[in-house]
Amino acid sequence: LALVVTLAVAVLANAAVFWHSPDLIKFGAFLSISLISAGARVRVPGVTEPLPVSYLFVLLGLVELTTPETILLACGVALVQCYWNQLMRPRISFALLQVALMIVAAGAAERVYHSAWFEFSDVDTSLRLAVATLGLFLINTAPMAAWTAIIEHEPFAAVWLRSSFW
Repeated sequence: LALVVTLAVAVLANAAVFWHSPDLIKFGAFLSISLISAGARVRVPGVTEPLPVSYLFVLLGLVELTTPETILLACGVALVQCYWNQLMRPRISFALLQVALMIVAAGAAERVYHSAWFEFSDVDTSLRLAVATLGLFLINTAPMAAWTAIIEHEPFAAVWLRSSFW
C-alpha cells in the first residue's frame, strides 16, 4: 500500500508541477461528465462485480486531454467511484489503494500512449491506445486482485479472473 501511494503522490506531484490546460472548457466538460458517470457500472454476465464506466473517460483523456488533466480526471473518477452508488462504504485503506492505483495506472497509460518510440515510429493511434489500455487495465486490476486475494485467503488467479475478466 505504501509503495502504491508513494508512486501515486509522485505522479500527482508531477502533474501539478507541469499543469497546463489549453482548453479549460473542454477539460471542465470532460471532468464533469466523467465525475457524474463515475458511479455508473455495467453488469456483465460471468463477472461478480459490475465493471466501472470510468475506464472509458480515462482512455478518452489520453487522446483528448493533456497529461496533467488526464491524471486529475483519473483521480477524481476513482475517488467518486469508491463512494458513490456503493452498497457498503469501503474501508479507507481500500479506497486509498483504489485511487492510488488509478492514478498510477493513468500515469503509466499516458507514458505508453505518448511514448517517444510510438511517436518516432509513427504507430497508429488505435494501436497506441490498445497498448495503453492494456497497461491501464493491468496496473489497475492486478494489484487490487492481489489485495483482495490476501484479505479473502484465496488464490490470486481465481480472484483476478473472477473480478476482472468475463
